[in-house]
Amino acid sequence: MERTIGNLGQEMWQPSEPYENLSREGIHCAQVNTLKTMLPELDEPPKGLPAGAIDLGGGYALLRK
Repeated sequence: MERTIGNLGQEMWQPSEPYENLSREGIHCAQVNTLKTMLPELDEPPKGLPAGAIDLGGGYALLRK
């Protein structure tokens, strides 16, 4: 719970109305999670390796720094 509050606090963009922004971010997060639960195809992980990575085979990859 504390982690969620901390994450939402980092996403606030107007310090003049912190509680309104915090509640808005919480609602947005809940809506996104609800959609991902109802439609799991919206949350498909990216396929393939990240840009600049080299496939070494056997399930290993060399990643860029």
